[in-house]
Amino acid sequence: MASTSNAPSSHGWLCIKQGTHLDDIDTTRLPHDLVQNLGHGGDCIIEEVRHRETGLRYAHKVFKLSRRHRARLTQTFKNELKVARCLEKHRHMPKIFASYTSKLQLGLYMSPVANGGDMDRFLGEFRELKANPSAHGSQIKAITRILEQALGCLADGLLFMRRKKIRHKDIKLHNILIHCGRVLYTDFGISFDHSNPGDNSSTDGPTALSARFAAPEVLKWLSRNSSSDVFSLGCVYIEIFSAITDAIDYDDEQSFSSMMPEIHQQLDAASVSPRLSFLPEIIISMTQHDPRSRWAADRVRQNLVTKNGFCCSECYTLKSSKGKQPHEGTLASSSSTASGAIESPPPLELIENLGHGHSGIVEKVRDRSNGQIFARKTFSVTPSTRRGLRSERQRLFENEIAILHRLKKHRHIIQIFATYTNRERLGLLLYPVAKSDLEGYLLRYHDLRGSLTVTQSRSMTPTLERAFGCLSNGLAFMHKNGIRHKDVKPRNILVHEGKVLFTDFGYSMGIGEDQAPQTEVVRRYTAPETIRNERRGTSSDVFSLGCVFVEIVSALVGQPPIDPSLIFSRDVEPILETLNGLTTASSRYAFLQSIITSMLEVEQTRRMSAAMIASLLLTQPGFSCDECRRDGLQGCQHES
Repeated sequence: MASTSNAPSSHGWLCIKQGTHLDDIDTTRLPHDLVQNLGHGGDCIIEEVRHRETGLRYAHKVFKLSRRHRARLTQTFKNELKVARCLEKHRHMPKIFASYTSKLQLGLYMSPVANGGDMDRFLGEFRELKANPSAHGSQIKAITRILEQALGCLADGLLFMRRKKIRHKDIKLHNILIHCGRVLYTDFGISFDHSNPGDNSSTDGPTALSARFAAPEVLKWLSRNSSSDVFSLGCVYIEIFSAITDAIDYDDEQSFSSMMPEIHQQLDAASVSPRLSFLPEIIISMTQHDPRSRWAADRVRQNLVTKNGFCCSECYTLKSSKGKQPHEGTLASSSSTASGAIESPPPLELIENLGHGHSGIVEKVRDRSNGQIFARKTFSVTPSTRRGLRSERQRLFENEIAILHRLKKHRHIIQIFATYTNRERLGLLLYPVAKSDLEGYLLRYHDLRGSLTVTQSRSMTPTLERAFGCLSNGLAFMHKNGIRHKDVKPRNILVHEGKVLFTDFGYSMGIGEDQAPQTEVVRRYTAPETIRNERRGTSSDVFSLGCVFVEIVSALVGQPPIDPSLIFSRDVEPILETLNGLTTASSRYAFLQSIITSMLEVEQTRRMSAAMIASLLLTQPGFSCDECRRDGLQGCQHES
């Protein structure tokens, strides 16, 4: 990377921004404050630091130079920077923010700062929780989900490295981080780029710290290739499998290579739940002594991501090295009909107008024959309606019908009762009929905040708190069923008898279907990639929901509404600063900061999936409804 200017900021600090690389700097002018030491390796230390201008936090990796090791450490630094830059667009790789060199040290700023530590620590804490299952049942369940997902996600990351012609060469528990439930590979200092012709093998020996996870050919200094990484990842899988099941036992000090025959016997005989019964074959196939007998990374990945809950939604969806998504097919066509379709309007009595959207009117109506109450959404298609507009409204009508039938029976999604058509109208009958949308509910909560009665406080505050888990669960259900909402905002979330429901699916689409400009959605809640008209997926919905969460937190802690002129994607940094202040103001909501920060990542591959967000929130008492907590994420993971 070309160096940039060492020009100072207005405060005298060095100006370090995204993508910056500075050479020969004065390290006393680095624009950060130390938050805490995170750890150290053989040649480096890692710190958590806070950028003085933006307030954002980074992992600061520092290589301390000495005369004896300067050349080697400089090469390690350059190698890590090159490899990390090559891999950083993958959702399970860290992102390089900036880098620098000086006379005494070399440095990398990376994100995110992993809030779950490395996999070794994570598994250790998990085992401690399992020692007292009655007291930690919900946490054990949530961490088990994270570990199960990690298996497919790590395989997907390894395949990405393979396709980029990168060998990690040091895969082990300490080099896998956990952040907001997502696994990240790290430490590429000794990784090998064999993109040049002929560079497909090497005979470097193992480092002192990696011998436990090293493949047999590495320990014997024989020629090796990408299958050596597969072996090391298989050893990581053994550790995860053992932590989840307690079905196998082995020495914590010896190399896996020396213990593998005995471990294979235990895996063959392991008695585990049917859900996990496919894993021993995968692990045994990854850890064969002969490299030629091991499964390749793509086969490992394929056997994991097709299983329910064994990868994140992004790894499930993004199936090719180019990041293309599987095409779900058109949701609705001119021949689509709903099972509840009728040819003429039923005998409905208008009670009140509820509002209107881009092309539809919503009214509260009563069926005169039985007194049932519905929300009637109608699209005008009178003969005078110009042909193009009529066709567009027909498409929206049919699309919404198809999607609502696809998403039926979820407690946090509006339900369709019947549809009808005639020469002038296209109509949907929906239920339940909510008294308010979330936008109006939040405004009322702000207005009443200082004078809430005990009754109001006991109903409104829990409703908003439950919305976090319930909305995440509903969004995960949509994504599991191949649907992107595309217009998540408070006005499209209803509040009915203490329950939140997603509504307005006219512009929703199947995952991977659209790349058209998104002029129809509200820019305030729109993800950055959508505004830039770039490729987008389910993570765009996650960003929009994160914006909604910021507004809910603001209301709960008693702060004024977020500036209505603000556009979240354009003003992410001040929003995150505001969020930090909001969550700091109340310890009850402090845990939300890391979750929402992940949801508002500018780079869409860095965001947590809706299913992972839901899995974290459903373990928090009071942050989901009883039904969501009872059922967990049933139906919100991808089917095999």
